[in-house]
Amino acid sequence: MERKTSLQITNYSSALQTRGLFISTPTLRTLPPVSTCLNKQIIKAHHGTLAHTSLAPLSPWFVTGFTDGEGSFGIYFPKSSQHKLGYQLKYEFTIALHKKDRCLLENIKLSFNDVGAIHRHGEESVHYRVSSKKDLSVILNHFDKHFLVTQKRADYLLFKRVLELVQRKEHLTSDGFQEILSIKAAMNLGLPDSLKEAFPNVVPVERPKVENQIISDPL
Repeated sequence: MERKTSLQITNYSSALQTRGLFISTPTLRTLPPVSTCLNKQIIKAHHGTLAHTSLAPLSPWFVTGFTDGEGSFGIYFPKSSQHKLGYQLKYEFTIALHKKDRCLLENIKLSFNDVGAIHRHGEESVHYRVSSKKDLSVILNHFDKHFLVTQKRADYLLFKRVLELVQRKEHLTSDGFQEILSIKAAMNLGLPDSLKEAFPNVVPVERPKVENQIISDPL
């Protein structure tokens, strides 16, 4: 006998009704596209197994909001004997999630024109990283249009300032390197102790103020 299921999810409307959210058809038409991959996760929760998943770009405002909560803009200075100033400059945009949420990272990556890469990080985490100058231009373009609203926006603006120095090759000079150290000192957790010891006279630049924290309505 064929086993009948109590839940049949064929579109977003039925999925929302199942969760007790009754939204009119016109409203549903205006919702941003959500990946089939994510929609199938709802089905998998009920039916158990799932075979094939597919991907689609997410709403750019969703990506921005998610980055406000889970993303980071990093500037790093690993030691390097091959570099004139004794340190290599690295920069990257990262979103880290549990390995069970890799599907969401795949959708976010696709939303950024498929730049960057997703890697396992330890046993339980996956990281989406973008680190090349060319690929980071896609990231900058996104956040210039769909701006962050938390204090992470300040880190983004400082991160962008570093990339502008790199674009002008000023990071290869002693003065430019010192300026980047000062920018890093104003970001996130500031300079690590090792850099504070190596460069005790670094003065942080003024951190951009984030005052307008009104969330734009994308609909």
